[in-house]
Amino acid sequence: MFPRPELTSALPEVDARELVGLSDAPDPEVWEWIRHKVEVYQNHISTLLTIHNTIVPINTLPTEILQQIFTSVPAAHGVWCDALWMLSLGSVCRLWRSILLATPEYWARGLHTVMDPDFYTSYRGGGNPVDPHDSDDSGDSDDSDDPDITEGRALFLARSAPWPLEIPFQHSSFEDGPGWDVFEGHFDRVTILQFRAMSIYELQNLFDMWTRPASMQRLERLELELVQSVHTSTDRLEQWKAEALPRLEHLKIPGDLFCCATTVPSLHTVILTGHPRSIRSIPDLLDALEKCPALTTFGVKLTNNDDPSRNRTAQRVLDIPNIRNLAVSGGMSAIHYFLCSLSFPSATLVDLNVTGTTGNEQDHGLVLSNVLPRSLSMTRTHHMLDGIDRLSFYSFSWATPEGRIASVSMRGYVQGAERLHVSPAFWFRSASHFLQILALFQECRVFELALDLRHTPKDADGVFWMDVFTALPDLRRLELLSPTMRSRKMKRDAATYYLASCRAPEPQFAPHADPVAISYRGTAARRAASLRLAWVLRAKDSSCDSSESQLWLEAQCRDIEQVLSQHVAQSGCLERLELCVTTSERRLSYTPRPHDTPRVKTDDGASRLVTGDYVSRLEAMADIVVVSGENEWGFASLSEEEDAGVRLEGLLGGTQRRRS
Repeated sequence: MFPRPELTSALPEVDARELVGLSDAPDPEVWEWIRHKVEVYQNHISTLLTIHNTIVPINTLPTEILQQIFTSVPAAHGVWCDALWMLSLGSVCRLWRSILLATPEYWARGLHTVMDPDFYTSYRGGGNPVDPHDSDDSGDSDDSDDPDITEGRALFLARSAPWPLEIPFQHSSFEDGPGWDVFEGHFDRVTILQFRAMSIYELQNLFDMWTRPASMQRLERLELELVQSVHTSTDRLEQWKAEALPRLEHLKIPGDLFCCATTVPSLHTVILTGHPRSIRSIPDLLDALEKCPALTTFGVKLTNNDDPSRNRTAQRVLDIPNIRNLAVSGGMSAIHYFLCSLSFPSATLVDLNVTGTTGNEQDHGLVLSNVLPRSLSMTRTHHMLDGIDRLSFYSFSWATPEGRIASVSMRGYVQGAERLHVSPAFWFRSASHFLQILALFQECRVFELALDLRHTPKDADGVFWMDVFTALPDLRRLELLSPTMRSRKMKRDAATYYLASCRAPEPQFAPHADPVAISYRGTAARRAASLRLAWVLRAKDSSCDSSESQLWLEAQCRDIEQVLSQHVAQSGCLERLELCVTTSERRLSYTPRPHDTPRVKTDDGASRLVTGDYVSRLEAMADIVVVSGENEWGFASLSEEEDAGVRLEGLLGGTQRRRS
């Protein structure tokens, strides 16, 4: 008899009887029977688990869907995703393992997990980057027996084949990190390479790798970054032949490395970083650009140490007919010379970041006037300004020995598409500076004007605003985007003179006439058109007392009431009034400036307050009153209980009331 016969009661009846029959048998025979039954039961368990897994809902999905799910797992910046975790998914069940092994994109997207040196610190702490169940068809031995941490990289690279490789390579000289040799046999799969060189040694290694036969025939995107201490030279680039990278489309490298040797006909994007290029190097730059017939996007940094009064004549004009995005940073003289050396389509988006300007007497603060080429289009305006129908101006304040001064940047649009961005466009030392900039657009039909002028000079008075709107006779929409309380007077003045300019076709005012009675010449078309006014209101943030926020809003709403009531009293009309309520939260100062009302970050609570308490007071002064902004919020209860005319407006994500 067995020492504990009651244990057999848990076995199936057939096995229990068979085991009892072995009670007098020798122990080795009993052990052999037990081992055999354990193996049989384990096979049963494995089979049952497999059957169970096949009917789990996720495993009933088509294989293609599961592959898409798995390939979305290794997010490049997900801190939760590491190599060990990715490998563990293959141990969930046989189906998952088979699908993962047949999904090279999964391993290619997770390649960054085995290239990260921090991964190996974890490995040495007790983890193992190698799949203990791996048995690839290559016949290699069990990787778990090999402590070499490079097996993790080799495993991911092997399983990712033949999927294209994207390599974000920080450095090649990490003690525990991979070197270029780890990619031997896989260079022909690399389509994206991002590399940051810490030393000239690393840069030379990179150049040597490019000289290998057919090393990166499929490379499409190359981004090379150098630390400031690395001295660059194009000497070794002579071996970098165009045929070595026949598919290269995107190139982002330090500016002094870009030359004829680094260009290929397939390039459509070139971004030059690092140290600015001098004006003397522009002819060589043009020679290199000429070898890029498919170029659609180009960015370059030029020097800002040149005298803007020095007259430079372009030696040649290069036509780049396919360019769609052109970004240039540098001094006025360098940018002007470079633009004079180019010819490009009028639909090109031009982004100019003008550095080294102070608005001094030498350039009179008129940056835009000094950087534009002197050539005119068929409409007698500057080629880059032709067709602009919307202008947006926004200012920044700077401390100078003479006091604070504002620089004003501008954006120009054509039928909703941005065409020109200049930062800064001029220095707002005098109201005349703004008027001289507007004079550049005298042949354009500007229908919309957005202003975020938080700092204006002392001479920006009523006469100034008269001249502004006289210079824009086709204007039909004015957006006052400044959220600061300091800009309240500016917004009142701008709105008053804008509405006054729309009421009568002939001038009937004296220099110091009442702005309510002012009318302008050449505005008959504007009077007949639908007029729109957008106004940003400032509310206190949620940390402030609600009554204080209400007082702020009350004062600003009175400004709007005053302006509109004067306009209505003079038989004026306004089709649409848009109100955007934002707060004084500090985070707003670190976000990009909104250039139109749909992008204004609104506050839900303050917006509801304005809608409930103030919109009704403005309904008699505009056909439509809208509370709008970027954040979508609705007022279903308000629509049902207070006013059947209140409805959601999908375009602006706000509440709209139409005057009956």
